[in-house]
Amino acid sequence: MTVTLNLKPEIDALVAERATAQGLTVECLTFRMIGRADHDEVTRMKWRVLLQQDPETGDWAVWCPELPGCASAGETEEEAMNNIREAIELYLQHEPLELAAGTKSREITL
Repeated sequence: MTVTLNLKPEIDALVAERATAQGLTVECLTFRMIGRADHDEVTRMKWRVLLQQDPETGDWAVWCPELPGCASAGETEEEAMNNIREAIELYLQHEPLELAAGTKSREITL
């Protein structure tokens, strides 16, 4: 099963155009997400990330616009991409929730 989470192509094009005008690089990352033990399927998700090089230090900032607060950096573009991959994986990890009595938890597959 492949899941691609992107905006509409015309919005992606607009974001890419604006990012390029601001000197940003647009990349996409694909992740293999392994579900719970009772799920046999593997889900792949694609996330757009933006990279910007600091003109003074040469370091790279990188963030995922669809995941608020999910950002990282690296001394090289490759290091920044590796770091944002890890940041996205951590961002998407499910944390145990303490639910009030009678609260139901369900999952939705897209």
